Amino acid sequence: MHIIVGLGNPGSKYARNRHNVGFMLLDRIADKTGISFRLEDGLVLAGKGELAGKQVLLAKPQVFMNSSGAAVASLLRRYPVNLSHLLIAYDDVALPLGGLRLRRTGSSGGHKGMASVMQSVGSQEIARIRIGVGPGRAIRDLTGFVLADFEREEVPILNEVLDQAVAAVEMFISEGIEKAMSQFNSRSTGVKETR
Repeated sequence: MHIIVGLGNPGSKYARNRHNVGFMLLDRIADKTGISFRLEDGLVLAGKGELAGKQVLLAKPQVFMNSSGAAVASLLRRYPVNLSHLLIAYDDVALPLGGLRLRRTGSSGGHKGMASVMQSVGSQEIARIRIGVGPGRAIRDLTGFVLADFEREEVPILNEVLDQAVAAVEMFISEGIEKAMSQFNSRSTGVKETR
């Protein structure tokens, strides 16, 4: 089984925030597959089904972003899979809106949710898909920016990158992280990541 975790903040107040793009991706996959979510252990909304011909568990931690690791660690105790079958999806302000990057390993890049996951799991060897939400300019209030909703004119670009991200997740499941990186990192901005 593969586990796909989307990072975000729980509650309707945050639902359309840039910081919740990981949740948005999982909702899009759930809509495509008919997977429904239910609360597990009070920490995670999770749903099982099939994607790309394989069993998949979609998970949205119901703790705040910076504590995501506790929910992911709990999930892995309940569903012990090899870390190569785990993929974390989250927002990245360093990537422009519409950008998409997959990596097999590495640092958190300053993302506190991903840092929490790596600390709780005890490894940097965690595949991740970063969805660009960046404004393409310097911003003074980074927290305020990521906790704001997408602007109306941004929604078409958001929808396009979420569709690409769904396809990237499918390729990750069916063919592995390296193939997904090769296919989707180059498509995103023409730059391939090697790690």
